[in-house]
Amino acid sequence: MIKDFSTLRKYINADLYRYATSTTLKSFLRTWFTPGFRFTFWLRLTQFEMRNFKGPLYWLCFFVLRHYQFKYGIGIHPSTEIGPGLYIGHWGGFSSILMPK
Repeated sequence: MIKDFSTLRKYINADLYRYATSTTLKSFLRTWFTPGFRFTFWLRLTQFEMRNFKGPLYWLCFFVLRHYQFKYGIGIHPSTEIGPGLYIGHWGGFSSILMPK
């Protein structure tokens, strides 16, 4: 679980490095438009704010994350412990089409 701000920065930088192989502000702004990174960013913020469930910032992060869960079809609960360097290469729901023989 992400307990302090320095750990949050470490996780977000590791996630950003997996997407852009750089941790500069320019690469952050460029990667922000990637759905997997945007979801990962809000997931990390929500995990960081889980230490204060009643705080308004937690609820803001939670509802933004919930929005992106529905928008991108990615379902990872904030209480799931995932190490640094998370990369979501495929976003969107999966659908299977049964073809008759």
